[in-house]
Amino acid sequence: MQGHNAYNIPTLDERYSFVAAFIQDNCKNQLDNFEVLKKNRTKIYKDFESNKNFNDNTDIKEEHFKYILKNKSRFEFYNYLYGNLFKLIIDLENYIANLVRYRFPEFYETFNISLPNIQTDLSFFKTFSVNFSLQEKDQNIRQGATDPHKDDNDCLYSFCVIVVFGNFEGGDLILGEIGIVIKIEGGYVIFLRSALLDHCNSYITKGNRFSIVFYLRKTIFNEK
Repeated sequence: MQGHNAYNIPTLDERYSFVAAFIQDNCKNQLDNFEVLKKNRTKIYKDFESNKNFNDNTDIKEEHFKYILKNKSRFEFYNYLYGNLFKLIIDLENYIANLVRYRFPEFYETFNISLPNIQTDLSFFKTFSVNFSLQEKDQNIRQGATDPHKDDNDCLYSFCVIVVFGNFEGGDLILGEIGIVIKIEGGYVIFLRSALLDHCNSYITKGNRFSIVFYLRKTIFNEK
C-alpha cells in the first residue's frame, strides 16, 4: 500500500483542540465569564487569524470557534484534550496497533505505511477522533452522527477500532443494514467496517459515553 507523502490535514478534533488551547492562552481575562467569550467569538477568531504564521493551521475556520464556544463543557473538554489526553491517546493507539498486528498480521502489513513528511507518535492508525455525549438540561444527546451513516473518509477495505469509556445506559451500536443491535458498555473495544456498514448509536439515557475511534483515512492511502 503506497502512502501519500504530502498529507498534512489535521483532524477535526485536532482543530477543535487547537482552538480551545488558543482561547485558553489568549483570553485569560475572559475565562471567568463564558458568555463574554461567546459574545466575542468573531473578535477572538480575527485575533487568531492575524497572529498565526503563514500557512499555519489554515484549516481552522470561524466555524470551529463557534463550535467550541457553544457551551462551556465542550470548551473545557477540548482544552483538557489538548493539554492532557493526547499523550494518553497515543499510548492507547500503540496498544491497539500491537493488538491488530497480533490478531490481523496480513491486514497490518498491508496498511502499515510510513509518512516521511509527517511527524507523529501514532504508530499504525494515523488518524483518530473523539466522540462524547454530555447531558445538559436533562436532554438526551446522541453521541456521534444522529442518522445511520457510512464513514466515507475511511479506507473501504479496512476497519476502525472504537474504544468505549464511561458509565452510561443506552448508546448501543446499531447496524441497521444487517439487522444487528449490539449493547455497548464502558471498556469495550469494537472493530467495525465503518466504510462498508451503515451504523449509528442509540440515545444515551443515563450517564456519559465517551469513545476514541482510530481509523485509516483513505486520502493517506491514495484511495478515491
